[in-house]
Amino acid sequence: MVGGHWQEKYPTITGIMWSVLIAAILLGILLATTLGGAMAGAQISTFGAASFSIKISPVEDYLASPLLMIFTVFAATVIGTLDAGEIHIAENIKE
Repeated sequence: MVGGHWQEKYPTITGIMWSVLIAAILLGILLATTLGGAMAGAQISTFGAASFSIKISPVEDYLASPLLMIFTVFAATVIGTLDAGEIHIAENIKE
């Protein structure tokens, strides 16, 4: 298991990772669409704003932001597991 090839050894983890990521993005879009405006309006009204309006940009909200999140999670996972095969736990344990 050298440098980022954990997907081959643990295909279930990869599937779970993508499933959780996609479910989180869809749930975030659903909650932001339904409750987001009300929650933001309630918070901003505590600062004295009389009215508040959210303008939705479908391309940014439903395409660009989720793709950016997917790319960020993928890049962090790859970078975080690059040296995973080179770590020898037995050598690092000090008694």
